[in-house]
Amino acid sequence: KGLSIGFECQVLTVSDFESLKELLPECSWLATRERVETQRMVKEPIEIEAICEAIKMAQDAFTSLSKSLLSSETEKNVADELERLMRSMGAQCAAFPIIVAAGSNAALPHAIPSQHCIGNENLLLIDWGASSPSGYKSDLTRVLDTHSFSKTKGQTETKDKLRKIYSIVLGAQKAAFNTIKPGVKALEVDHAARQFIADAGFGDYFGHGLGHGIGLQIHEAPWFRPGSETVLEPGMVFTLEPGIYLPGWGGVRIEDNILVTSSGAQYLTGISRELDDNIIA
Repeated sequence: KGLSIGFECQVLTVSDFESLKELLPECSWLATRERVETQRMVKEPIEIEAICEAIKMAQDAFTSLSKSLLSSETEKNVADELERLMRSMGAQCAAFPIIVAAGSNAALPHAIPSQHCIGNENLLLIDWGASSPSGYKSDLTRVLDTHSFSKTKGQTETKDKLRKIYSIVLGAQKAAFNTIKPGVKALEVDHAARQFIADAGFGDYFGHGLGHGIGLQIHEAPWFRPGSETVLEPGMVFTLEPGIYLPGWGGVRIEDNILVTSSGAQYLTGISRELDDNIIA
């Protein structure tokens, strides 16, 4: 009686809050922000293992999928098959609705898979992740070069443009990765990638944050965006996902899962980030 209970007001619905007050009418309820989320930013070793398990399921499914893609498939077919493969490898489910976007559809960062045929386009963007049996998430994005089996085969101009944009995005991710170490602020990591893209002349075409934490939720702290004052600590796990999105042409995003170590950072994802290793024949 007379107990004070804190709750995170940004995630609790009004309905749930009213239900809790009815259950414990004698308590005082104090609104707080990000108390729990802040404590979850640094992962325990067992949590990192669970995230790595989710990464492996996602990667194994993607590797299997990429070996069997057909030019006649639709974005929706590809998304459905990727989720089926992850489940067959032990995942609870996809960590979030899978994004599969071919050609100009990839200019939308959160494109919804459609009946659009992937064989009509020069590139295929796939953003996917698995939820491990314990509920921890992974989140990856790769862009596949589909020139060789698409209607754009032989069009060197479109292929050269893809390579140019891809190299800039990959360079931005590397620049960000190289800034990561304990004591660095999240905004500094974001700035490294954002400046790299701006220096290449595409600053206006990178319109979202560089990354976010992953864990039991697919989007959680720390957040990598301008103004984010979070100081990095060993054990934090998050995404790095720079992108360039050109309306009418398409988009390139490269997303990996990163662990802050005592001396720097480590890639937890192992799928090649090189475009030459992601060509669909």
